[in-house]
Amino acid sequence: MIAGSNGGTKETASKALVCGRIWSNMKRACVSLMILILLMPSACSPALEPDTTPTSTPSLQPSATPTPSPSPSPSPTPPPDVEFTDLRLLPDKQVGDWRVIGLITNRSASPMIDPRVAITLMSNDGAPLVTETVPIIFAHLAPGESSPFRAVFPSVGLASDIRVALHSNHEGSIQRAALEVDILNTGRTSRGSVAILGSITNPGNDPVSITALALTAQDSSRRALGVALPYAMPGSMRGGESAPFLALLEIDAGASSYAAYVDAVAARGILDPQPISLDGSPRLKLDSQDHPIAIGSLKNVSDNAYLASLTLTISYQNEWVSVSQIDTPIPLGPGEKRAFSMTEFPGMDAILQDAAWSLEDLHLDVRIDPTLVGSEVTQAIPVELEILSYERIGTFTFIRGTVTNPYTHRVYNATVMTSLRYDWGYLMTAAWVVAAETLSTGESADFVLAIPIPANSTPRYAEFDTWAAAVQNPADGSPPMQLP
Repeated sequence: MIAGSNGGTKETASKALVCGRIWSNMKRACVSLMILILLMPSACSPALEPDTTPTSTPSLQPSATPTPSPSPSPSPTPPPDVEFTDLRLLPDKQVGDWRVIGLITNRSASPMIDPRVAITLMSNDGAPLVTETVPIIFAHLAPGESSPFRAVFPSVGLASDIRVALHSNHEGSIQRAALEVDILNTGRTSRGSVAILGSITNPGNDPVSITALALTAQDSSRRALGVALPYAMPGSMRGGESAPFLALLEIDAGASSYAAYVDAVAARGILDPQPISLDGSPRLKLDSQDHPIAIGSLKNVSDNAYLASLTLTISYQNEWVSVSQIDTPIPLGPGEKRAFSMTEFPGMDAILQDAAWSLEDLHLDVRIDPTLVGSEVTQAIPVELEILSYERIGTFTFIRGTVTNPYTHRVYNATVMTSLRYDWGYLMTAAWVVAAETLSTGESADFVLAIPIPANSTPRYAEFDTWAAAVQNPADGSPPMQLP
């Protein structure tokens, strides 16, 4: 992990020890329970009072028949010692909406797995308004490591204070991998967010798996202004490899610097040869409004089904100007080919606004995450598809229809896919959409599939190939990507 400056006021912690005595026949056991009471910084919230609720000792009833003495109950594991810093209560986009950001640091001697924090907004008179329990950014937090967290509270009204406490976590082990992060460029997107472009490098010799990336936006005093999350990033890397990423900060807060945090662990290994590869060279086209369209095709050359994750990078004069990501929502089966397209490249317009560029000046690079050992999944299964209409609007053709689950079991990530090819087989464009994340037996869902059409194309000489499929296990599919 690469941690930035913590800054802010560190919290203190107090501990209350509650002892109970339990007599079982002639054997005496004492169980100690350590309860961690987290105290917020004085500027943020007052100290929490320890729980003084008295405990009761159940009376023992005599028994006429001797019974074996039960084994003493094991002492519960005390909650880990954590520290909260850089806590900020910030107004969000609408009046009455709030954002909470902060850092959590593991001060215990044991790793934390999937930690969650409870965040409470307080009124002026100290009354709780609303509480949300959210996961921190990292899935793994080794001793001494820090991770950002954030939460959004819509339509709360007037709030003046916050409380934060560790809600839960699991025990486990971590084989941490250290990566290097460089910030290269920033640009404002058409949606008002800030696109942060950078690179991640694995300086070691072994492959790694990346589960999380976060950038804390800071002002000139290194106070936290917001947390940027990745829109595109590598999920796995070989030893010695560098790869681009793009993170989005939802609100332009005028940050002067960024602190990077990466949750990466050692991978079991990389499959050789790789099962997923590009089927031909990907191409970069423009639509009639000069927006970029990346078009290409994947193929699975193995005997197993695999998901694929791609990062697509556009360069201008050998410098990255934007990065996007494609995750296949359902796996590619053995021997399958699947066409794709991408039209979202955040921040590109802002970075190139002063450049007199043309399509010939841009270069597209497509990177496929190396497939890790043990990542094979179950093959997708077809679902029923009914197409109701085709309609051309602006730079897109829209297909509307329904998908239906014909099976006696639930299916997941019901996806509609299409490719548009000329009579001689040349790929013009492609698209897919997840029509429903779950479908019960016999259930149907409507869909609208938007297919980007490159400028100077002639769709009347092309033919659509459209089909739908789903997976039987939610773990065998990728969640849809959301663009802030």
